[in-house]
Amino acid sequence: MRYTTRFISTAAIVFSGIQLLAQPSTVNVKPLLNYDFVGDGNALKSGVNCFVITDRKEFNRFFGKSNRPDTPHFAKEMVLVLLMPKTSKDSKLSFKKVDTRAGNFIEAYCDLELYKGTLSYQFFPMALALVPKYAGVRKVNFYKDNLRLIKSVDVK
Repeated sequence: MRYTTRFISTAAIVFSGIQLLAQPSTVNVKPLLNYDFVGDGNALKSGVNCFVITDRKEFNRFFGKSNRPDTPHFAKEMVLVLLMPKTSKDSKLSFKKVDTRAGNFIEAYCDLELYKGTLSYQFFPMALALVPKYAGVRKVNFYKDNLRLIKSVDVK
């Protein structure tokens, strides 16, 4: 009887530890402001495009070479990107909710205010967020603010 009680209490402790590991945890998110898209807009699909940038070469291809103090340190960080093709429609993209991590993926909740009016110029609507790299994270799920999945992107 005594061994059964020890087994049950040990199992309860292990199970509660597994439950704690499975719970989402807050990810430290830092917005990157005032970057301009310099890539080829022809490769963008219509609507919102989602990217996860994990190396400097790919970042330079999107935004050009930069020595700004807020340039990501790709050994420890990755960049989440929301990007639309060039338009004259007023559209604002942002990362609304603090991202959460559970298991092998990160959830990014996005605020999309699309086609609010017409502007006198064209631009690439976009939002950038800097997040730490986590061991074992293989995917980023981008969600609209109504919790509908926009796209699931593999982390390279």
